[in-house]
Amino acid sequence: MASGERKNTVNRKNNRLGTSALTAGEDLLPSVPGLLVCVPIAAMTILDLLPIGMTEKQYTVFPALFLAVNVIAGVCGACFIIPRIRRRHLRVNSTMILFSAFAVLILISTVINGLTREAIHGIPYRHIGIFGMFLFLAVYCGVTSQISAEAMRERILFVFMATADFAGITALLDRYVIGIPAYHAKKELSAVFFNGNHYAYFLLMAVLTGLGLYMYCEGRKQYFGIGTMILNAFLLMLNHSMGCILALLAVLAGLTVSVLVSDRGRRKRAGILCCAALACLTAAVILSPDVRDEFISLGNDVSGLLKHTGDGSEGHNRLILWSLTWEYIREHPVFGTGCEAIAFRLFEVTGRSNPHNELLTYAAYYGIPAAICYTAGVISVFVRYFRRRTEMTAAVKTAVLAAAGYFISSLFGVAMFYTTPLFFVLLGTASCTDVNGHDEHAV
Repeated sequence: MASGERKNTVNRKNNRLGTSALTAGEDLLPSVPGLLVCVPIAAMTILDLLPIGMTEKQYTVFPALFLAVNVIAGVCGACFIIPRIRRRHLRVNSTMILFSAFAVLILISTVINGLTREAIHGIPYRHIGIFGMFLFLAVYCGVTSQISAEAMRERILFVFMATADFAGITALLDRYVIGIPAYHAKKELSAVFFNGNHYAYFLLMAVLTGLGLYMYCEGRKQYFGIGTMILNAFLLMLNHSMGCILALLAVLAGLTVSVLVSDRGRRKRAGILCCAALACLTAAVILSPDVRDEFISLGNDVSGLLKHTGDGSEGHNRLILWSLTWEYIREHPVFGTGCEAIAFRLFEVTGRSNPHNELLTYAAYYGIPAAICYTAGVISVFVRYFRRRTEMTAAVKTAVLAAAGYFISSLFGVAMFYTTPLFFVLLGTASCTDVNGHDEHAV
């Protein structure tokens, strides 16, 4: 009997090890897109540090690096998805259903409005066409959401944080030590990115990823999160992009309320975090004229709107952009005007080629129903999280925070080839349906 029990115990142990190895092996392929998406950013940062004159070349080299990574990610995604569909083992949730509807509406809009060069490639500088959108939805979000192992989800977050810290250190070196020519002649603190606002989106996601590890992890992971959070929060204050600062405060407020209501064990951490955030923000307003001017400008804009004395320049002229874009949407409300079709028209009037609001952008390009499907798809991730938050792992909770921050900032921002894929990877990590080994649906 004792020998038989020992044999059964060994067999059970071997079965568990075999299952674990199988899970890890199956998770390698869906992890590739999330791991690859930071490679062009790290590579471009290294190239900018070298004395090879990337000041002008970066505007062609950076998109080319991302194009290569997108091709590899697409191939890996197809190799993962196709066999899963054949075996009827592809997990599908409400997010993917809504994003599939969004993709179908993009396709219908393109058929109606024409497969133009802009629809294929986007316009130079942003480099997001319809095929890029399909890749973001199906691979960077959809395939990433199929990851089962928590270790793989954590690895994606760690690679992102390491990339953000590397870029952040070079930004500090440029500002205070050596000077990096490729980082200059840009608006605000931009580092490897083309514009200060774009770097702010990246910094925001990095700060919230670090914040998530501080809140939900222990030991070295928590210390890594604290370091990333402090470094990138400091850079965000130097960058002083108000939309991202407000998004950070909004997520922090939401997190604090959530913890106070349903997570007693983390109330102390949330309290420390809030006190530190308020102290840092107060110091930034006092010590930084740029941050102080942003808050003064925000107060004046809000006052003007409340008193009905605004002239449309509120939010750095975003109100004008939004009003014009809404007029364009009303002209073609159902299927839009096609990818980037309003860019040149908007530029002629305002000097800017994008509405600086991703929801309005998708409504203008692909129609109001498409924008609704996209918005509902994103919100469904957060709804699922709040309904099942006690079951969620640390990596999923962290990804939810970072994705929420980007989504809020996107109401004032622009989708770019080097930041939007990161959002969809985080969204996919946040929408994993197998956190406890249970699928929602399989097709």
